[in-house]
Amino acid sequence: MLAAVLGAVTVGTVPAVAPLDAGAGGVTDPAPSANSLAVTADRVAPAVATAAGTPADVRAAEPRPAAFTTDAPDDRARVAVASAMAQIGLPYVWGGDGPANGDAGFDCSGLTTYAYGIAGVRLPRTAHSQYYAGPHVPTGAPLQPGDLVFYGTPAKVHHVGMYIGAGRMVNAPTFGKPVQVAFYRYRGDDYLGATRPAAKPGSLTPGVLPDVPPAPAEPSGPADTEFRAPVAPLPPVLPQPGDPQPPEAESAAAAIAESATVQGAQAAPQPPATGLPGGTGIAAAPTTPPVTALTAPPATPAETASPAAPAETASPATTPPTTTA
Repeated sequence: MLAAVLGAVTVGTVPAVAPLDAGAGGVTDPAPSANSLAVTADRVAPAVATAAGTPADVRAAEPRPAAFTTDAPDDRARVAVASAMAQIGLPYVWGGDGPANGDAGFDCSGLTTYAYGIAGVRLPRTAHSQYYAGPHVPTGAPLQPGDLVFYGTPAKVHHVGMYIGAGRMVNAPTFGKPVQVAFYRYRGDDYLGATRPAAKPGSLTPGVLPDVPPAPAEPSGPADTEFRAPVAPLPPVLPQPGDPQPPEAESAAAAIAESATVQGAQAAPQPPATGLPGGTGIAAAPTTPPVTALTAPPATPAETASPAAPAETASPATTPPTTTA
């Protein structure tokens, strides 16, 4: 039965994928049901392992038809990347859809929704629903500029960014941090997977996403809304959608290594505060000893000038009496 279903999988078969068609209407973002939580088959184990899930959750998963693609995206990806990059510097606003929609800035899914909307692709509005909208990029397949990269767990996808190549993404990270370019992988991340909203028509292949049942109810602590992807410098040249890209494992390893180097370099100036080029904040430290040293020399001239001052004052005082006499 499942084989028959999979053989008929199309973009429209997965309800959340329908918005990928620029002409599709009625984009809704219903709350995900308990049975709509999914990740690719070869990603379930690591995702659950890092998401406080259990092997039992994986064994209980049931396959569900989904669309996948490994083909390069079409020109809509280039438009989406350019639109997202043009928002760099705007503030993070929870629920924000950007200045064009009356908001000062964006939240993470607001940025991707806006950028792909400019490209003619209608996406659902939350990171969670965008992940399940697909089409999915198989685990290990090269990422392309314009792909959406997601973070969280199968039960709760909490963040989305747009991959721009060279191990970087543009995203609206969290409160107090503007839209910026960051490394898409870094130590301690909870990367979940990627989708390709600008997949070329006809490039989709059927596959399955396992429906992962919700984890047992656990005490919910305060939500950690801060997304900590390190800010990344832009390389001299960014790849374009369709350019050959390395396997995802390689781009991930390179991004993690580079992000660690950048973070180390940013932290390095603080310990060598006594070093030579102290930087902007360290310049005050080297100045302090010279100030103490300069205080002593001024004291000596002050004492020498002191006797001269009374002598000059005494001279004019003596002159008037002489004239009077």
